[in-house]
Amino acid sequence: GEKSPLYNPTTEAIVAETSTEGIDYAKALAFARDKGGSALRAMTFAERGEMLVKVAKAIHEYREELIDLAIQNGGNTRSDAKFDIEFELNFMPSLLSGAGLAPGGAR
Repeated sequence: GEKSPLYNPTTEAIVAETSTEGIDYAKALAFARDKGGSALRAMTFAERGEMLVKVAKAIHEYREELIDLAIQNGGNTRSDAKFDIEFELNFMPSLLSGAGLAPGGAR
């Protein structure tokens, strides 16, 4: 629907706008029920782990932009923002790897 501004909590400047305009929730739900859920259930834990590693790698491509957004929106210092983002990007793959579920894992 209507656009909503997202504010920098320190300066109150508008840093972005968000909206649900154009999102077809009924279609998204139908896809999840008809295709997405069964495809996910058909995957092994190792395959799901591989998918999560790919998601982390894709997010890493936007690392600098995410750091800048954390600084603007959360008032983080650059080091804090970098630490938070790096931790999250590395946590899931390392957790999966330790469980033998990441690509090349033992299970």
